[in-house]
Amino acid sequence: ITWTNKAYLSVLDQTQPSGGRKWPIHDIFGELIPHSLASPPARRRGSIELEGNKRIWFDITTEALPDGMMLTATPIDGTVKAEESLRSFLQTLTGTFAHLKAGLAIFDKRRQLVMFNPALVDLTQLEPDWLVTRPSLNAIFDRLRDRNMLPEPRDYKDWRDRISAMESVSTEGLFEETWTLPSGRVYQVTARPHHDGGIALMVDDISDEVSLTRRFRSELELSQSVIDALEDAIVVFATSGLQLMANKAYQDLWGLPEDDGLDLPSVLDASRHWQDQTQPAPLWGEIRDFVGAMSNRVEWSDQARLADGARLGCRVIPLSGGATLVAFSRPDPIPMFRRHSQDLAAIA
Repeated sequence: ITWTNKAYLSVLDQTQPSGGRKWPIHDIFGELIPHSLASPPARRRGSIELEGNKRIWFDITTEALPDGMMLTATPIDGTVKAEESLRSFLQTLTGTFAHLKAGLAIFDKRRQLVMFNPALVDLTQLEPDWLVTRPSLNAIFDRLRDRNMLPEPRDYKDWRDRISAMESVSTEGLFEETWTLPSGRVYQVTARPHHDGGIALMVDDISDEVSLTRRFRSELELSQSVIDALEDAIVVFATSGLQLMANKAYQDLWGLPEDDGLDLPSVLDASRHWQDQTQPAPLWGEIRDFVGAMSNRVEWSDQARLADGARLGCRVIPLSGGATLVAFSRPDPIPMFRRHSQDLAAIA
């Protein structure tokens, strides 16, 4: 060593508090970079241990001189601490995401994969060894396509580019699609752009939910087909009074439009409509009271007359869950016997 600056001497005093400045002066970086005047070593990072197991970190570079070599060590303690904090934060995130059932992949602004969880491997069948190489977003979609793990769009390139260009979309630019795979599985895929240009991609297997929804819809359609096949006009009300379902015979009897399921009437609306098309009778008010009743719910029947004088039979039947079925029919000539729930209770 032929020359040092004040910063070097300050570090030297920390490493050798007594006698450190005696010439030839001690080379504190000699163990980090072996000095060779013929070929100066490349840039590297290293640390020096102080008293109390404390370390100070440096970014070390060398430059060849005509008669020697100059070594420059830049303190980077702040950078090292920031990297350690980031590494700890990423480990915490990784441990948290590891318990998610949905597959998660996070890409930086260059569209390189920076983080993924085990569920992504299970859902996409991509090898972890390949994912840790930080493939691009397009490369992942290409490999998924090769393995029949995504639906085949009409224009695959346009579809892929639309996802890749999401950094130009506003903060509301949420991408969401439902993928039905050749295997029959159904995935919900969501991609959300971040303010720094990155993308968070989430893949969720919704096959069971879709299957349950389809089965439920099929059962509803079957139930509707069954009551539509009945000759009696049928309508069902919930305990809240809202109409749950009605058959075609009911709509034809009362001249109602086909139910679109968007604006369901209440029993109050229905009873007013019945009153407008029948002769005055206490029956309609009694049906309204029965639909909202919580006790003494026993099946009963009665008669009414349409505006043209034709007789109309009515049966009121309590169902499970507090629902009420009201059935209208054209009675035979035999007079109907009116039975109220309170009459049956009195007989009992």
